[in-house]
Amino acid sequence: MNIEVVIIDDDKILRKILTRIIQICDIAEKPLQFENGADALDFFVKENDKFKRRIIFLDINMPKMDGWEFIEKMDKHQLLHNQELFLLTSSIDKLDHVRAEQNPLIKEILIKPLTIDKLKSLSFLVH
Repeated sequence: MNIEVVIIDDDKILRKILTRIIQICDIAEKPLQFENGADALDFFVKENDKFKRRIIFLDINMPKMDGWEFIEKMDKHQLLHNQELFLLTSSIDKLDHVRAEQNPLIKEILIKPLTIDKLKSLSFLVH
C-alpha cells in the first residue's frame, strides 16, 4: 500500500489498540507512533517529505504539544497537504468539535475508542 499511517497519542494502550485495529482492517502493517505532537513534529520536519501521503490519527489533549498546536506548526511548515488528518478525542467539549469542523485540514473528529466498524467506514480514503 502506498500510504503511511501515523498515530499521535499519549495513551500507550490506545496506540496499541488502534494499531491492531488498523492491521485488522488491512490499512497498514505497522503505523508510526508518537507519544506527543512535539516528537511527531520533529520527525516530520526532519523527514521533510511534503509529497508522502499519510493518514494521521491525532489526539487533541497531550503533554508537550497538543493536537491543535501540532496542526498549526505542521501547517506552518507546509507538511499537511497530502495528509488525511483525523482528530481523536474523548473530549465532550463542544468547542473542540466546532473547532475541528471549521478547520479544512481536519477530515473528521473521531470519538475514542475508535472501533473496527468506524475505521472501516473511513477506509475509502486509502483505496
